[in-house]
Amino acid sequence: MNLTMELPTTEKTWELLAEVKDPEIPVVSLVEMGMIRQVGIEGRKVIVVITPTFAGCPALHVMEAEIIQRLELNSVESVEVRTSLKPPWTTDLLTPEARRKLKYFGLAPPPVHAGHPEIALLRAVACPYCDS
Repeated sequence: MNLTMELPTTEKTWELLAEVKDPEIPVVSLVEMGMIRQVGIEGRKVIVVITPTFAGCPALHVMEAEIIQRLELNSVESVEVRTSLKPPWTTDLLTPEARRKLKYFGLAPPPVHAGHPEIALLRAVACPYCDS
């Protein structure tokens, strides 16, 4: 073990995780999507808690591997990725930047519904290209 390595910080870890892209929508990061819920540090180990967009997400293992690789390439000695399904992910967790990027990518981001998804069903959705 190299004891001269800098200890990871929560702030630096969040910065590195902001570079990990969603494998299915690569214009947004997992942080912007709201899938990375928590970062913890125990000595030299970084613990990242993620919540996939749905329980059966086929890209979960890809996301875990990308998180580990990004952190290890930046001198984090030990990384543990934990998956948590509670509370479940919702589109309310999308950051404003993610909403902007999704629209630019051609996907109409859903409205914030604060736990009332019927709001999303009752509102007209603007075209991401022309806003009509």
